[in-house]
Amino acid sequence: MRQVPSQPPPHTISVVVACHNEADNLEPLYHGLIRAVAASPFKDCEILIIDDASTDATYDKAQALASKDSRVRVIRNATNQGFGASLRIGLSQAHGTHLTVLPGDNEIAEESVASLLNTVGRADLVTCYSATPQARHLVRRILSRAFTETNNLLFGCGQKYFNGPNLFRVDQLRALPLRCRSLLFNAEAVIRLVRRGCSLYQMGMVTRPQPQIRTSALRLTNLRAVISDTAKLFWELRMRG
Repeated sequence: MRQVPSQPPPHTISVVVACHNEADNLEPLYHGLIRAVAASPFKDCEILIIDDASTDATYDKAQALASKDSRVRVIRNATNQGFGASLRIGLSQAHGTHLTVLPGDNEIAEESVASLLNTVGRADLVTCYSATPQARHLVRRILSRAFTETNNLLFGCGQKYFNGPNLFRVDQLRALPLRCRSLLFNAEAVIRLVRRGCSLYQMGMVTRPQPQIRTSALRLTNLRAVISDTAKLFWELRMRG
């Protein structure tokens, strides 16, 4: 009897939404995300809202969304752990074949989220860079440029940006020995995947205007953690080989 080749399972997407005091932005982000998924090849989705110890109504808004949509799950951190921790937590809870992380401030334009999701299958890893850098505060642009250039110099990646809403394959991401717990976590994943020879596609994303600087990267404790994690990663990948 002739065997019929089994069909690969359909792509499913786990979207991690990293939130800290984003009560006003969460609902419009959710509705835009649902439209973007509907216009993509993904057959199913889950939305993991990580409330990173918000002090406003973010958790209540997230719970309200979850009560109306079974695809939404809410995870609340007792203490603020940062963007990198949200990716780590989301990865540990994800059920999808692919994963991406969105900032809860709804900065990424809906059409860019849709474009990102529609790249599935184009490469193992899809990374995003800002096609509208002028929309961001000058200080944030300087920090982002310094972060990107430093990591490219240290690890030889040739990336335009590391901390965008990258599209990962969950199986590849879980196979990595991810050790960083700082803001470097997202970049560490990209660096390790690129160095392992995973295929890569980079795409521009449109960001909504952010006239005020809203970043935890300027906190002294976060800067120290990033520098420490970068040194450890450099020692492991470039010095020890």
